This record gives sequence, C-alpha cells and structure tokens, in this order.
Amino acid sequence: MRIMLVLGFHNPFPGAGWQRIGFLGEKWSTQGHHIDIVGAMIPNSLMRGKEALTSKAIILNLLPSISTRAKIPGVFALNLFLSFWFSIIVVSMRHPEVVVVSLPEGDVGLGVILACTLLGKRFIVDYRDEWEDYCIHSNRSFSQLFFRICKRIATALYKRAMLIVTVTNPLKKFLERRGVYPVKVIPNGADTRIWKPAYARKNGFVLIYIGVIGGYYPLDSVVIALKKVITQGASDARLKIVGEGDIKRVLQSAERLGIIGSVEYLGSVRDQNRLVEILQRTDIGIIPFDTNPLWNHALPAKFYEYCACGLPVLATVGPDSLLAEVIRDHKIGIICRPNDSESLSGAILHYYRHPNKLYEAGERARILVERHFDRARLADKYLDLLIQTLEGQLRNV
Repeated sequence: MRIMLVLGFHNPFPGAGWQRIGFLGEKWSTQGHHIDIVGAMIPNSLMRGKEALTSKAIILNLLPSISTRAKIPGVFALNLFLSFWFSIIVVSMRHPEVVVVSLPEGDVGLGVILACTLLGKRFIVDYRDEWEDYCIHSNRSFSQLFFRICKRIATALYKRAMLIVTVTNPLKKFLERRGVYPVKVIPNGADTRIWKPAYARKNGFVLIYIGVIGGYYPLDSVVIALKKVITQGASDARLKIVGEGDIKRVLQSAERLGIIGSVEYLGSVRDQNRLVEILQRTDIGIIPFDTNPLWNHALPAKFYEYCACGLPVLATVGPDSLLAEVIRDHKIGIICRPNDSESLSGAILHYYRHPNKLYEAGERARILVERHFDRARLADKYLDLLIQTLEGQLRNV
C-alpha cells in the first residue's frame, strides 16, 4: 500500500511528532508498504529537501513554510496557502492511496487536508494536541478571533476525514464534543527494544529533563527546587538538561543561586541511542508543566521514554490532569503543583532518602510501558486500523 505521512516540521527533528510519525514510517516500510514522509521546507533548510529514512521510506521536506511562528495570523495564513498549493503537486505526483496528516503543525496540516479534499484523496487526521486552543489562548483581540475561525474551519475539515486518530481518551472526547467522528485512540509510546533500563552506575543523584526549554516547560522552579534539595543535605544532587530553547535563562538562574556546578546542559541530542544512554545514568525524569489547563489532556513523549528507561516521574501538573491520573494510579512517581519549588523539592528529597521506593517506582514504570505503550505493537494496531478503515470505505463505494 502507498501511504503518505505528513508532519509539518522539517523532518527528522528531535520532538514528539517525529518520534511518532518517523517510527510509523520506518515500521510500516519494513512491512512492505511504500511510505512517503512529507514535511516542511523552512528557509534555513533549503539544501535538505530529500533524505532517505530507510531503503523503502522516503522523507520529502517539500512544503514551504516561511516560519515556524505559526501563532501569528499572517504567518499561519501564508504557510497554509503555500502548503495547499504545493500539496496538490506532491500528492498528485506521489499517488498515495491514503494520506495521514499529523497535527500540529496546524498551518501546514490544514493546507494538506484542503488539497486532499480538492483532489478527492482519502485522508486520516492524526491529532496529537489541542493546537487550535493553544493558538487562541496565545493571542488577543483580532488574532484570537482569527484562530477561533481557524478552529471552526478545522472542525469542518476533520469531519471529511475517513478517520480521526488521537493519542488520549480526553482528546477523543474533546474532538467528539466538536462533532467529529469517528475518533480512535492510538497512544504514543516508546520502543522498548531501545528505551530500556541499564541500571548503570551513576555519579551522584541525577535528575533529567529532555525537551523544549522554556515556554510551557519552565525550568526555573526546577532549578530553585534543586537549590533547596542541595541545601537540605543532598549535596550530590544534579540536574541534566537535554533540548533546545531558553537555556541561557536557566543557567543564569542556577548561577544566581550558586549551583551552576550542579546543572549540566547537554545540548540538543538527536541520536536516539545517545539519549537512551543519558537516561540510563539518571535517577528521576522531570516533566515541569506550567499552569495552563490545556496540558490536562497531555501525556508527553518524554513520559514514555522516562518510564521505559525505568525512571520514576516527577511532574508539575494539575491534580485532575491525565498525567497526574496515570502517575497516581500506577504509582510511578509524584505529582507536584506547577511553579511550586517547595513541593517539587520535597518530592525529590523523598526519593533521595528512600532509594528502595525510587527503584520500585521505576520498575512499575517500565512494566507499564511494556504492557500498554510499546510503540511497535501500537504501530501494528494503527496499521490494522488504517487498512480496515480503507477497505470499509472501498466496499461502500
């Protein structure tokens, strides 16, 4: 089968979207399907338009995107316009039997959906977060109105899809409240063959954060909590940071607090095996969400990776969130209030002083991923769902 996967970033990139779509592309291509992964072509990557993923799956970064700052109405509209016209060309030339459009990015994704609609091409929407509401909440006045209109247009387009696939049950309900059907849940996960514990020797007591630095993942409270932990006797506690973003602000905060030697920035690690090695030499995974209620439906990719590597999870998130529910129900970490360094430092010290509880929570986290979030099994389930949906539609034609 010829399948086109669309992810509106310059692929591959170190992020949750690529981990999901890239894995699906590689897995399905090894099962004999022809896979194109279509991404965005941004100004600083014009020389990287086409890259081989495997011998059968191809990355085609061919959809122009003038900027990734898609929360600005003018940028969003232009990216959508360019994506629409270039998608008509790409889809017409590659002849996929079905197009799977992963959202966000919303501007590129909606352009592709419009092109599929015009061409009469079957498509599936892979909906990973509430990107429309995030754009609405990030703007004011006219810009907010613009994205409210975009949300209405997006809802109408989703209803034309063969199928909507999303990553959590709360997101499924969120879409169904908008009148979008049918919606199926295929969660994110981790490749348990690669992401696994090693119980390697560690130098001190190590916290790890991987992902976007700043924005909705403010690390300031984590640095302050680390200072409190060190002051209260855990002198060997350290924080390792992997990712891209406002690292300068984090390091300046650590320097002001006199703990710069206890904070280590490892840069943006793109090599998966290297990232696994880093996680295997740490004790606790940190997910420091801010107070925005939009994250209540989220299980970020780093959560699965921490758990697969046998790390307990400390998350700053609302108590009624999905992440809090999973951590509590499976006893795999501790929930703290967002932006509350006192609560976070107490959680860190709890595990520091009770290494047996740290180990037990990590073991439960690994078992959880093996049983419910193994990415290879989820990819097979996704493909079966895609084929069944496509065959059902063809029978009804």
